[in-house]
Amino acid sequence: WDRTTFLEQTCLKAGLPKHTFQNPRAEIYKFTVDRF
Repeated sequence: WDRTTFLEQTCLKAGLPKHTFQNPRAEIYKFTVDRF
């Protein structure tokens, strides 16, 4: 997948329209998880 496809699929998984990330008011956060 390229970056656009990844973001589209992430939006769909969250129940949002796939182009939501392109909205200028959209905020994208990055986080990490330590899973045990």
